[in-house]
Amino acid sequence: MEATQHYRAYRPRPFRREERSKVTLVYGGLTWKHERLMQGALENMGYRAKPLPQIERVDLDIGKELIDTGACCPTTFTAGNLARFLKETAEREGKEAVKDRYIFVTVGACGPCRFGQYHESYERVLEGLDLTDFRIFLLDLLQMEQEEGGLEITMPLTFGLIYTMFIGDLITDMEYTVRPYEVIPGETDRVLKESIELLYNKFRERPIKGEKWGSLIWHVTTPYFVNALKEVRRLWDLSLIHI
Repeated sequence: MEATQHYRAYRPRPFRREERSKVTLVYGGLTWKHERLMQGALENMGYRAKPLPQIERVDLDIGKELIDTGACCPTTFTAGNLARFLKETAEREGKEAVKDRYIFVTVGACGPCRFGQYHESYERVLEGLDLTDFRIFLLDLLQMEQEEGGLEITMPLTFGLIYTMFIGDLITDMEYTVRPYEVIPGETDRVLKESIELLYNKFRERPIKGEKWGSLIWHVTTPYFVNALKEVRRLWDLSLIHI
C-alpha cells in the first residue's frame, strides 16, 4: 500500500552571511530603470545583485507552461522570466552553480489573496525545471530578513531601496513627458540611459551614516540625492536642443 505524501511548504536553504561574496541576489518585476537603481543600492550594502533579464514575449509562453493557468498576467510573465533566466544560467554554468550561487528575492504576503500566492507560482517553476534546491526568499511583513544573517533588512538598505523607487518613478515621468517631442530618434533613450547610470553610481557610492538614527537623519536631511538629480537635469537640459 502506497503511503500518503503530505504537502510540505517550501523552505529554502539558509543564506549565510559568509556567502554574500559568492551569492548573487536576483530580482525582477519592475522597470529596468528601477531595477538598475536597486542594484546600486544593494551593491552599496555589500550584496552581489543582478536584475532578471528584460521581459520578452516568450516569457509569457514559458510561464503558461509552468504555473497555474489562473495566475495573473504579471505573475505569469515574471515566472516565465525567472524560468528563462534559470534555464539559460544552468546551461551556461551548470545546475549546481545555479543552486549555490543565486537566490531569487521577491515580495509577498501570507494571506489567501493573490499577492499571498505568488510564491506558489515560483515554486512551480522550480519543480518544472528540476531545481527545487534553488533558493527563493519571500519578503513579507512577518519575515523580512533571514535568521542566518545573509540578508539583513537594515535602515540604510531600506532607505536606499525606497529612494530607488521614488527616483525611478521621477525619471520615468521625465521620460514620458519628453519622448513625444523627440526630434532625433533615440535621443530620449540615450539621455535616459546616461541618467540611470549616473544615478546607479550615486546609489552605489552612497555614504553609510550609521545603522539606525544616524541613517534616518542623514536620509531625511541630506542634499545628496537632490544634487544627483540636478546632475540628471543638466543632462536633459543639454539634450533639449535635440528633442
